Amino acid sequence: MEKETRRMKHTLIAIFWINALLLSPLAHSALPNQPQYEEISSAAKPAASNRSRAPALSYYDDPERIDVLWGADRNQNGVRDDYEKAIASSGLPLAVKPYALAAGKVYAALIATAKPDFQVTPDNALFVLEGLLLANACKREMQALHSGQAWQESAFFDTWDRIEAKHKLQSRLVRVVDEARISYPTESPCTELLSLGARIGRS
Repeated sequence: MEKETRRMKHTLIAIFWINALLLSPLAHSALPNQPQYEEISSAAKPAASNRSRAPALSYYDDPERIDVLWGADRNQNGVRDDYEKAIASSGLPLAVKPYALAAGKVYAALIATAKPDFQVTPDNALFVLEGLLLANACKREMQALHSGQAWQESAFFDTWDRIEAKHKLQSRLVRVVDEARISYPTESPCTELLSLGARIGRS
């Protein structure tokens, strides 16, 4: 069992890493009508001995663009209003919806890393990345318990700009994290996700 758990952890982390590192340029090249943004070159990747902060993304220096990515959260509960309404009005089982909203807080935490005052360090990058892995693990658990029914990330990353931002921001965070520090939830991912969502909501 322990060997199987380790294998699952490494498999999912590998998929996550590949998604973050490879899909960003693919998403970028698939949008010929979008403005061309500066990519992070391999030369900008920090050395292993100096990984305290990732390179900045000039793409996100425009406050208006960040506001569009962030969207409205009028009740200030950490979940974007349109995503919250989409989950509330969806046909998902009632038991799934609280986890979907908690996942929305995790996705919002990723978008928040685009803000100019966010300092990308190994610790806060690890916090966001582990939250994303936790949301994915909980979604799989919900699918197993409810005949495949769970939320979709596309309900949150619902525009080309948000999809592109997701991959670019993941890539930036991955650059400063030591994979050996990643801990993967193996027993109660949904319980952990709710707890994390409550913490994000208070921050």
